[in-house]
Amino acid sequence: MSQQLVVSHSHRFTRSPLPAIQLVPKLARFLAKSYIYQQGEPSSTAFVIRSGIACLESVNHRGERCIVHFLGPGALIGHEACLGEPRYFDARACKDLVLEPFASQARSDAGRHAGIQSRSSMDVSHLLRDITKFRVELHRSSARRRVLLLLDQLRKAHLSQATSIWLPSRHEMADTLDINHVTASRVVAHLFRENVLIRAPRNDEVGVDWHQVHRLLQAEH
Repeated sequence: MSQQLVVSHSHRFTRSPLPAIQLVPKLARFLAKSYIYQQGEPSSTAFVIRSGIACLESVNHRGERCIVHFLGPGALIGHEACLGEPRYFDARACKDLVLEPFASQARSDAGRHAGIQSRSSMDVSHLLRDITKFRVELHRSSARRRVLLLLDQLRKAHLSQATSIWLPSRHEMADTLDINHVTASRVVAHLFRENVLIRAPRNDEVGVDWHQVHRLLQAEH
């Protein structure tokens, strides 16, 4: 089953001139399920996630919307603004989101911020590499391993001291993992019975035995 994603414009990491980025002392807030920006839009602002979880969405080879990556506190989102490129993906709030925006400075200040631009280019490259690697892993994995890979990605989107993580709905899991939502529900139910997943006070959160997740991923490699 192909995991090819359709992106309507090229990803170029060098473009002249590159805008410099400065911190804008104003927080932006987005309610869960609302969109931050959409693919193809001009980009003038990048953001640092201060709280909440965001996802990047694209369209697969069948023309269906799918989630391709999750980002959490401390992550930079909207890297395209650092490169003067249109938005590569749609970005949506999974949980209520607080973002700290960055805005472009004048071209005359660009030299002073060359290090930021270089790092941003690397961040974009790493992001696209991670997305591609995740989709390739899904393509060659069973439904159970796909859910385990998703849990591992969600772990990276949360603060290290978090005792529970946000868990997508079964339909969101199906869209992300390219499996049927009934299959996603069955796998999740098995993981609860095996105590890999533990019920949390909030319905959209879950505790995870990460030792078991890593053991199962190794066993199913």
